[in-house]
Amino acid sequence: MGSSVSTTAKDTNPNLILVGDQRPRGKRSGEINMHSPDPALFDQTFTADIIASCFLHADEIQERLTRSPARHILMGEYRSCTYAALMFRGLYPDQMGKPCQDSYVINEALFPGRDEYTAHWFMIFDGHGPDGHECAWYCRDNMEHVADQILEREPRISIPDLLVQTNETVDRNLHRNFHIPSDDSGSTAVSVLAIESTLYCSNVGDSRCILGVRNPAGKVGVAVLGR
Repeated sequence: MGSSVSTTAKDTNPNLILVGDQRPRGKRSGEINMHSPDPALFDQTFTADIIASCFLHADEIQERLTRSPARHILMGEYRSCTYAALMFRGLYPDQMGKPCQDSYVINEALFPGRDEYTAHWFMIFDGHGPDGHECAWYCRDNMEHVADQILEREPRISIPDLLVQTNETVDRNLHRNFHIPSDDSGSTAVSVLAIESTLYCSNVGDSRCILGVRNPAGKVGVAVLGR
């Protein structure tokens, strides 16, 4: 699964504190909306050489693609963000009907009463193992809830500590959930929390986040945020 985000960030403040009702809340864009594929974009991405190297025909690849519509949102007085999400259901020759093991959540939120401050949380989960899809779904459905509980308990927690505690708590709760076998299954979790002009990246597992940066000459480079 991939998520593409374009924004501008500067004047970072890694010790930003959220107090009381300044906690991020707002609209949540949940799992997936189905949309007809864009033929031009598909042909540009899946060239004849790529399709020839696959075990699938073009129509079979299209059936496995799921995407969200691109959205353009304001991230403060001078910043905006365009984002979208794309998932490709993996191919397992011995399990052709295996569900997609990827999932994502995009949270669009404000600090109530302080419209000049906005927060947006982009999260991607890549499941693995026999029940990896259920692990990814569990993370998708619980990350925001756990973060909210931590903020209720520790309203002055720093953003880096909030992200660490949220990931650790969700991981513990997943392994304690008897309805989801997680002995040989699990999920990665990579997220970016954008607050004002600062990006906070958290990363669990082998998924990672990359940032495209345009230099003054107009050339685009890549910076790896997740490790």
